[in-house]
Parts: sequence; structure tokens; C-alpha cells
Amino acid sequence: MEIRFTKHRFIELATPRSLTSHETQVLQLLVRGSEAADCQVVRATVAEECVDRCGSLVMAVPRGACGQILSSKRLLANAEWRYGNEGADVQDVLLFVDDGFLSLIETYRGDGEVPRGLPKVADLTILLGPDGPTPWPDTRSTQPDV
Repeated sequence: MEIRFTKHRFIELATPRSLTSHETQVLQLLVRGSEAADCQVVRATVAEECVDRCGSLVMAVPRGACGQILSSKRLLANAEWRYGNEGADVQDVLLFVDDGFLSLIETYRGDGEVPRGLPKVADLTILLGPDGPTPWPDTRSTQPDV
């Protein structure tokens, strides 16, 4: 069972592909602090991807290569990118697990338009990570080092 907030169409790849370096960097930001998740990022492949190149993708991780991610919830991490009109526009990146393994990166925009891929790592602010919620950033906040 997968949770999808968007109505993007996915296509199953005949041959799973490796994560791109950008996809890997975004995942590493989202899972930092979780050894099991870090291990899974290195071994994950892309099984399905968004037809519209929105950045959403379904991953497969070989069982037994890494430990399971201990999370009672399917949503493991959430980051957002605020852009345009003084940060009024938002694109979210959600990371889901299924039975303790990375399963889905879901990205969507607040205005309902199709995203143009995953945001840059430097533009993302973590709202929820493997260790739980992150305090909402304010004007005194700074982007954590990655």
C-alpha cells in the first residue's frame, strides 16, 4: 500500500535504475540520523517514476542488506521549498517507508501544479525527520549543514 497525495501518473520501469546523485542527496538529507535509512539509500533503486518528471518515485530496497527503519508511521520525513512571491509558493517532498524500508518520494506543489522535479538540497527545510518534528523555521533560523 502506498500513499500518494498527487494524481501524477507513474510508470513502472522495465529495468529498475539507480538513483541519480541529486535524488541520493535529497534522500540523504531526509534520512540523516538514521543508520538503517542511510544504508538503504545506498542500495535503493527506482522501480517507478513520475511520467511528468515531477520528482516523485517508487523505490525498491533489497531486503536483508540493511536493517529496517524503526518507525511507527509510514511518513518518515517531510521537507519543503518556499519560493516565488517572497516564499509564498511551496513545494513539499515527503518520504515514506513500507515495512521498515524506503518506498516512496512524493513531491507536490501547494498550488496544485506539477512540480518540475526535486528541489535543490540547499533550498529544502526539514519539517519532519526520522527523529520526529523539527521546529518550524522563523526569521532567526538557518538551514542546517548537510
